Amino acid sequence: MSADYIEIVDNFLSPEEWKQSGISLTGDIWQYGWPRRSHLNEHPTWHVFIAGRNRPEEKSCLEELSSNDRWRFLIPVWQRIKEKYMPDADLRGVYANGHTYGIESSIHRDSRKGEYTKTALLFMHRIWPTTWGGETCFYSTTSEDLIKSVIPKPNRLVVFDGEIPHNVRSPSIGCELLRISIAFKTHIRFK
Repeated sequence: MSADYIEIVDNFLSPEEWKQSGISLTGDIWQYGWPRRSHLNEHPTWHVFIAGRNRPEEKSCLEELSSNDRWRFLIPVWQRIKEKYMPDADLRGVYANGHTYGIESSIHRDSRKGEYTKTALLFMHRIWPTTWGGETCFYSTTSEDLIKSVIPKPNRLVVFDGEIPHNVRSPSIGCELLRISIAFKTHIRFK
């Protein structure tokens, strides 16, 4: 794998979408303790489930997303991502993750063996000084070499192949906000 499989787009959301996302991501919607896995080195994060209840059955979650008043504004966001970066994708899951100091993910892949996926991450916090860290790091196939590190700049979209090993680094101790990303998980259909 190389860094060529990683697209970065700044200022992806329109001002109205940005405003709506701020409203939707506030309040008592956050839960701590996701993912719930048995790995000893898995670090739980703050999490908001948005859509994808049928992801294990490999079904699209577009209808589920459309029926949710709080998150319906993400439909045109998804349509732009799909049109520009993954026209053959089916949307399987949408959720938000939140990281604070000391919370980071282990190196992982979003694709299971034998499947082809792409992930789109949209960074949703309002400000993010570079000194706060919290980068999304992408690694070589063996996970031994860092190939790209992406600062979670507000309103930045990152699209990448689900086969690329990656993780989220912890925000620094000086970070005063929740590092928020919305993930669009997909499956790519081959023609």
